[in-house]
Amino acid sequence: EALYKQVRDLGDGNLLTMFLSDTPYHIEGLLQLVHLFVMMGVWDKAHELTRRIVWIMESSALDSFRPHLAACRLGPTIDPEKDKPNRLFFKALCIHLQLTFRLRLVSCAVRMASVILSLDPVHDPCHMWLKLDTYYLSACFHSTLQDIYFADPPVQENDWPPAVMPSWAFSVALSVRKAGDVRTNRPPDV
Repeated sequence: EALYKQVRDLGDGNLLTMFLSDTPYHIEGLLQLVHLFVMMGVWDKAHELTRRIVWIMESSALDSFRPHLAACRLGPTIDPEKDKPNRLFFKALCIHLQLTFRLRLVSCAVRMASVILSLDPVHDPCHMWLKLDTYYLSACFHSTLQDIYFADPPVQENDWPPAVMPSWAFSVALSVRKAGDVRTNRPPDV
């Protein structure tokens, strides 16, 4: 860890790559290299490396931890030192989501955003509530967007209801204009 801090403080990309050739599973160093690739515009390598980071983090988790099934929760990511693995996992997932959305794989990005939000919906470390409406609108998931917006109680006890967020109101207005109000256009329950 001390060697990585020296490499990071020097800010040299070549030293970082040499450090990562010796320690290929150092998550913080890999994330820094992803940021370097993004700044240089090398999107393919950044996305490939981000997928590798997510694979490393998922491989090192317990077998019962299956975030893609949304049946688990991560602890709160408030304390930066205590919850460092969770924070790094959220950071890797968020970067992976952004790069996936950049490739115009919007339905995949929506599902990833939903999984990220389900891991810690109360603290929302990646601020998914602020982005999720845009992802739903881009993927033409109009019914899901309107269902979440028009739901009476908040999703969780401490959550803000999306109805108080201006971006959600605008996205729902666009969704109603484009696809109609799904509350009135649904077939009756049988």
